[in-house]
Amino acid sequence: MRLRASAAQAADELHGAAETLRKGKVDVIAMACPGYTSEMEAIVRRITGRPVVLARSMMGYLAKELGG
Repeated sequence: MRLRASAAQAADELHGAAETLRKGKVDVIAMACPGYTSEMEAIVRRITGRPVVLARSMMGYLAKELGG
């Protein structure tokens, strides 16, 4: 399932997308835009009850691993 919720848009758009994901059959949620914040991740996790992967966290982890 693929949904759009812009990191620059209002919180109600994020809440709506999270509600749709909660009702869907998803195992994990990837928030691929680097503009998503950890606060947004927490909102999606709270609403859906599913694991959430935040792009900026993943990029930071990869940079750390590649850097040594």
